[in-house]
Amino acid sequence: MRLILKDYIETLKEEIELETLLENILIMNDYTDIVRPQKGVAQHGVDFSAKKNGTLYLFVLKQKDIDKNNWNSGNNAVRPTLDEIQDVYISERIKEFGSKINIVVCTNGIIKQNVQADWKGYIRRNAKENIKYSFWGIDELTAMTEQVLLNEYLFEDDIKRDLRKSLYFYEEDVNFVYYKKLLEKLISKINVSDRRKKVYKKYLIVYLLINKMCIAYASEKNVKLAEKMSEKALIVFWKFIMKNNLYEKNEEIETLIVLYKQYEECCENYLKEIKKVYNYSPSFPIYSPLEYRITIYEVIGFISSYTYYLYYYYGKTDEVMENINILITIINNNAGFFYPVFDLNSIEINTLIFLLKEIGNNQAEILVNILISKMIYRMNMSKYYPVEYENYDKALMIEFNEDVDEFNASVLITNLLEWMKIFKNEEEIKNVIDYLYKKFPNMTLNTIQIDLQSENGYFEENIYDSIVSYVLDYKETLIDVNSTIDKINDNNKLSEYNFFRYGSLPILFITARNYRIPLPSSIIYKFLWENELKYM
Repeated sequence: MRLILKDYIETLKEEIELETLLENILIMNDYTDIVRPQKGVAQHGVDFSAKKNGTLYLFVLKQKDIDKNNWNSGNNAVRPTLDEIQDVYISERIKEFGSKINIVVCTNGIIKQNVQADWKGYIRRNAKENIKYSFWGIDELTAMTEQVLLNEYLFEDDIKRDLRKSLYFYEEDVNFVYYKKLLEKLISKINVSDRRKKVYKKYLIVYLLINKMCIAYASEKNVKLAEKMSEKALIVFWKFIMKNNLYEKNEEIETLIVLYKQYEECCENYLKEIKKVYNYSPSFPIYSPLEYRITIYEVIGFISSYTYYLYYYYGKTDEVMENINILITIINNNAGFFYPVFDLNSIEINTLIFLLKEIGNNQAEILVNILISKMIYRMNMSKYYPVEYENYDKALMIEFNEDVDEFNASVLITNLLEWMKIFKNEEEIKNVIDYLYKKFPNMTLNTIQIDLQSENGYFEENIYDSIVSYVLDYKETLIDVNSTIDKINDNNKLSEYNFFRYGSLPILFITARNYRIPLPSSIIYKFLWENELKYM
């Protein structure tokens, strides 16, 4: 555990990451009056200040090792900083003569041997009865962090075991069983009735710190897994906010923002790897046609959900438009996209089309039309259809054109027909329906909604209690089907869900992709209302 922590702390590259770690350690160890650095305010050498047991602690933060290069020369040299604290900060800022002061040089490295004598000599010359000097390096920070994470008061042994399993077996644990169990146990320790107590803040800090450490450790080995872990941390905390109705509470929303920032960082790392290959045709290995198509959808789903997140919170930025171009390029370079393997690929398709429609990209309608026509062509030529759930064995049988159960139910096809309704392509809807009912006479077309009374269940991975399924009977007239859609829409408006009302719509797409739960058709029906406004 200590070695993993040490690796994590050593990898902190950004100044703010080290600042956050130090602040968390101080809070967890009951320091008070903690003052963080403020932009544009003269610090006079002090990065942090805090009090404990009648002593004022003044912290000097430096990254990496302290050696001859940064001890006495350069803009951020250690010795001149310490001199400034003595000459300016103490004389101007500390009014009480004889106050106990501990000046701490803090770094996620060590003091190299070639400056040990300089450091000890400086202390001998400047230490006084009321002024002491300390060094908190990588070993001290590791020990204090470990003490925080494994505090007997905060955690039982089973949480510690899950933490170790999450770190040691994260590559084998493809469904993140240990990690999710760890997150949920951590969250269960946070008691909302303790909101005004110090222990509540401590639990929030530990939740963030453990996530940061686990994800940083995974990032060194596998950026894709780290991105999935960041989604899990976000979803579990969002569920906590929903369950306890904390949508407008500052402390919890600040924690959520930190988790969103962590998600962004992990997404950028994964995207960086995708950018190395997306321009090739094909973009991904094709040693197995089935795995190739699964990979296409995994990547499309990731980029679509992340790009919608960026668009929702930051607007139509250059990065958003670059990601849209990457998506279109991947589709153009990989024909496997047009033959989804699983019915649950409706998640990726809906996220992609929703994103394109939201930003006003006309490729949305074109993609829907091409996708449905190519799927039907392949159905006509072989035993192909997108299999229920994610039944890999059946998908493999279809790949080899073996006999399988008849295609009898689909959310994906229903969603494509719903999108065609949005794009007012009724003639093509009739053609598709005629073909499907001739080829698969027993087929049921289902549309999915989240039960408004059980919205929390969706984010708890509880599909049976949170999902309501409706049948769209296209054997009736289109007028009847449209009337059914209107009724469903009236009872399940997107604007009535808490994730929409409280400005967190992207969490819906992240959750659907991570938990493999179909997206509600209300994201499609949103555009019905917009179409009506357009023609009023």
